[in-house]
Amino acid sequence: MQSFARRFVITAGSAMLLSDRAWAQSPFIGKWGGSRGGVNDSTLELITVTEAGVARGVYTFRDTSSKFIAKIENGKLSWGDPVNGVGFEFTLLPDGRLHGERYDHGSQAGDVTMTKV
Repeated sequence: MQSFARRFVITAGSAMLLSDRAWAQSPFIGKWGGSRGGVNDSTLELITVTEAGVARGVYTFRDTSSKFIAKIENGKLSWGDPVNGVGFEFTLLPDGRLHGERYDHGSQAGDVTMTKV
């Protein structure tokens, strides 16, 4: 008899069954919080990740929330257009924190280090 591992991620009161590929992206799933520039509160909530690494979530800076569709590739979560507009890139650090950078027309325009909340 063949055995299959079931991998669930529980967020906001719901559970998702993840494939092996989506499971590999799952460390990003959840709600993260930190202070951009040490003063401005920001949160990132990653709600879903598909097998192809397409992620959906909400980013909040100060009191403004924006929904996003992002891509997870090479261990980085990114969305927007960092070269011709505004874009974001988040990387998991070895200590489990999440480091994000904001880009505006090719220039780094802020960063934040977040922990899961």
